[in-house]
Amino acid sequence: QLHHRSPYDRNGDGYSEMPKLDGNNVGLRGFARLSELSRLTAELHNTREFRRGGDLFDNEPHNAHIAEQLRHNNLTGSLSYSFISDDTRHRVNAFASFMKVQRESYYGGGEMLVSDFLEKAKTSPLTTEESKEMNKRLVSYGRTKGYTGVLGAQYAYDFARLLFMPSQFTVGVEYNHDDLEDKSGFRKNYLKQNVHTTSAYLQNEWKTERWSFLVGGRLDKHSLLDHAILSPRANVRFNPTPDWVLRANYSAGFRAPQIFDEDLHVANAGGDLILIENAKNLHEERSNSFSLSADWYTRLGGGWQLNLTAEAFYTELHDAFNLTQAERDGVIVKTRTNSSGAKVVGASLEGRLSLPKYWALQAGVTYHRSQWNEAQQWDENDAYTTRRIYRTPDVYGYFVSTFTPMKHLDISLTGNLTGSMLAGHLIPTDYAKDANGEDDLTKPTGLTEYEGRPSATVRHDRVMSGEGQDNVTVLGPRTFKTPVFFECGLKVQYTLPIRSYYKAQVYAGVQNLFDAYQDDFDRGYPRDSAYIYGPMAPRSYFAGMRLSF
Repeated sequence: QLHHRSPYDRNGDGYSEMPKLDGNNVGLRGFARLSELSRLTAELHNTREFRRGGDLFDNEPHNAHIAEQLRHNNLTGSLSYSFISDDTRHRVNAFASFMKVQRESYYGGGEMLVSDFLEKAKTSPLTTEESKEMNKRLVSYGRTKGYTGVLGAQYAYDFARLLFMPSQFTVGVEYNHDDLEDKSGFRKNYLKQNVHTTSAYLQNEWKTERWSFLVGGRLDKHSLLDHAILSPRANVRFNPTPDWVLRANYSAGFRAPQIFDEDLHVANAGGDLILIENAKNLHEERSNSFSLSADWYTRLGGGWQLNLTAEAFYTELHDAFNLTQAERDGVIVKTRTNSSGAKVVGASLEGRLSLPKYWALQAGVTYHRSQWNEAQQWDENDAYTTRRIYRTPDVYGYFVSTFTPMKHLDISLTGNLTGSMLAGHLIPTDYAKDANGEDDLTKPTGLTEYEGRPSATVRHDRVMSGEGQDNVTVLGPRTFKTPVFFECGLKVQYTLPIRSYYKAQVYAGVQNLFDAYQDDFDRGYPRDSAYIYGPMAPRSYFAGMRLSF
């Protein structure tokens, strides 16, 4: 599989809103039947991908005003064995998998290019600050190596009757090893992590056509924790009639205080890098989740079928991870700390209406509230505080409609609704200087300009204000309430049956039909590259052909 995408510049300032992308993926999968009751399966995949965002794509990344460049080479593989006994009551599964990651990166930028510094040096010596800035640009390359390995085995036994009804008992063990090393010139210290988790789990599910009861638990010992963590789970299902299914669920979980994939991504704000690090005393985050759901299936007249699902859910997070942003030694740092906790509560409704072979509609909507237990600040210089968790819309929904007006022809219409949410924005701002000649972030003087006008596009009606703030003078880090987006897509597909054993599918369509897209991107090199929200791509057209046999 090959993939290419040119960089996309929405506002015509010469800087990309969507990065350049080149990738390829090759893989193979095979299996061998060792007997009629056992099977061995192997998979191997290699993915290579190049991404670059910013400007001046024909230059080396260190000679651009902004460059965020990643080159990945990932190798993944797995081997699994499965066995089932003659009476089908015993089942054994064993598996091993690995992922090897190699990444080359560059994150950097600024007003002057390296070539500008070199040209100036021909006529006059560079100042200390200019030499420091040029050196920072040249050393902002990075190299990451990672390896993840997983080993596990599972055994299941079907009881004809255990205590009060038939059941399936499952027990298993798992070992997960994660080795990571990141050496980057833009970090003061290298990232190095070697963690492993040893796990054991068991569960028993009693079930009949009308009832099912599941009770189980998982015990994890993470190498960064001095204690094991027990995560129980339970589930009850009840079918009062053939058309109704009622469920109640409970589960517990945790996240260990380790380095996450997102920590390796570095955002850019006017050439200043935004790094993520863990607080020294960070400990695990724990969760408890509860849900209730009801499913209703029915057949209407004329062959029509209807399915409705309603669910209510509640999750409480203890010592939930939170990111707080501040500037430190000329670098913007997001520090992951433990908060006082958070809660997520909500409900969803999904439905499917279909007339088999001709038309089907599936749609759903979810409303939820994600809130910290105590009000938080996303940046120490933004006075706005709120319990609402940033970048979590309260409402989202979708629909998928498929129409088959004639044999071999399918028409699909899709839609995605994303509600409003809060997003932090490092508005490109000029500041007064302190005694050391550095920006005093408590004394903004005005918006940074690019090509004669402000770099930032400020939508004043979306600004959220805290103590001492207003939505007229909007400078520095501020919180914005994003608009609602509705993204619609259309696809037409025709299937050509060439022979009885293979066929060709020709298709074309449009994504984001109404071009619902962010309208307040920053302009030029002072931009905050992390201030991105809404649909991932603007209106785009596609066409293709697929062969299958």
